[in-house]
Amino acid sequence: HIHHGLEITEEFNQKLEALIEEYSLAPDVVSELKERLNHANQRREQETRVLLDVLESYRKRYEVILMGGDLNSVAESQVVQSIKEFGFRDTWSIARPQDEGNTFDCTRNEANHRLQTRFPLSLVLEDLTFSLKTKDALLSLARQQETRPRRIDYVWLKDGGTLTVKS
Repeated sequence: HIHHGLEITEEFNQKLEALIEEYSLAPDVVSELKERLNHANQRREQETRVLLDVLESYRKRYEVILMGGDLNSVAESQVVQSIKEFGFRDTWSIARPQDEGNTFDCTRNEANHRLQTRFPLSLVLEDLTFSLKTKDALLSLARQQETRPRRIDYVWLKDGGTLTVKS
């Protein structure tokens, strides 16, 4: 299980830039905000490096490694790219290339999403200087990002391409 904090994607960054412009946020506030927002992505990337360093020791001992887990990262993330570069194949995208495979989706797991609305966001804004309207807009954007449907759970196969993934 990789860190769960708010994942910053390209789409989120575009919406954030529009909000920054709309509310004319000061450069120092923007800098601090972006640093906080990027913390979770950086932590996931660091945890992935540690994981892959451990797996490196198994590379010569085992022909096949099967790894599954909650990465809290979309397929386009640096976390997923690092795992692919290590030689792992994503079993879902092999078995079902036309299906996104969202594992975090309020239509598939309504109970989890109802519970999650009570969880505090991992983004702290109270100590930054801006209006309540700006704070509410930022928190709303973060909440939308946090609750969006996406695939965050994976099963990976590292086998040198010798096995066939069927389902």
